[in-house]
Amino acid sequence: MIIYVNYNKQTGEISVDQNEPIIPNTLELNTNTVVDSDNNLSFEISFNEGVYAEQMGYRYAPDNITPSPIPPGGGPEGEI
Repeated sequence: MIIYVNYNKQTGEISVDQNEPIIPNTLELNTNTVVDSDNNLSFEISFNEGVYAEQMGYRYAPDNITPSPIPPGGGPEGEI
């Protein structure tokens, strides 16, 4: 994904956009973090993974699944 940022020096407006797939509300500019000085312009852009995943049809799958312990005797095949 490529994120495009445009800073209009006359108005001070910063716009954020992205290339394909364009999914509304996945990118957000935090206007409270904009710092424009003589030498630098900095700001924060956040990516909302939840909205992106939902719109792309991904389903949440926990990654902390703990396997069941092996029962005494080694399970269905007999002893180990």
